[in-house]
Amino acid sequence: MKNINKIQLLLILLLAGLSGCIEEFGGVGEPFDRPTQMVGNWNVTRVVQVDDIAVEKGYPAFVQSVDITQKLPFGDFNIDLKADGSFEVNLGSAPNIIGMTKGTWAFDDAGYPSQIIFTSEDGNTKTTLDIQGLNGLTETEVPTIAFQFSKYFKKEENGKVSWQKFLTYNYTLVQSAGE
Repeated sequence: MKNINKIQLLLILLLAGLSGCIEEFGGVGEPFDRPTQMVGNWNVTRVVQVDDIAVEKGYPAFVQSVDITQKLPFGDFNIDLKADGSFEVNLGSAPNIIGMTKGTWAFDDAGYPSQIIFTSEDGNTKTTLDIQGLNGLTETEVPTIAFQFSKYFKKEENGKVSWQKFLTYNYTLVQSAGE
């Protein structure tokens, strides 16, 4: 019983000592302003296509995914995300990864975004991309972001309808110099 009380006392003293550490190192700082960090011109630098069914079935890695960056002119794709929440896409001859060329953009949650939502000018079309990484916005010399887009097909079994993911595209974009 005496050992338990000593351990509890030791834990209390340890926790009390650690409680001042954040102030000692200057605190955690202000939260990142992700919408402001996203403003600028972004160019696609890498596209990887993942066969989700091959992944599900456990096929070898070389069957599960392929880098298709050089297979199509993705390097021509440029998206300008503006501070007013609008965007414009310059495709060149690249595939349009968001399906529209003008409209508005927004995060699902400005403080802790997990998706970026693009809406066409007429408001009739929306494309949602899952955010895979925004850390490059603050940790590298060249700001980098990563998005993911998945395609699904309708599956019916025993009268029940479900959606099966079959292809996923992982996009890496870098911000143009001078932004």
